[in-house]
Amino acid sequence: EREMLGISRMPVSLNEALELAKNSELMLSLLGERMLDRYISKKTEEYDRYRRTISQWELDNYLAKY
Repeated sequence: EREMLGISRMPVSLNEALELAKNSELMLSLLGERMLDRYISKKTEEYDRYRRTISQWELDNYLAKY
């Protein structure tokens, strides 16, 4: 039904959303080039910190076996 209405799926990760935002004319028109660049830069840093974090679930499920 979404496809029939021309609605695409939402990004499944912050990284995917950032990739879409980098090339978004809407984001560029809303924020301007300078703010969009800063926004992308800060969110990229945030994503990098997130992906380097080990969650309790990972500890429990991967290290508990050893």
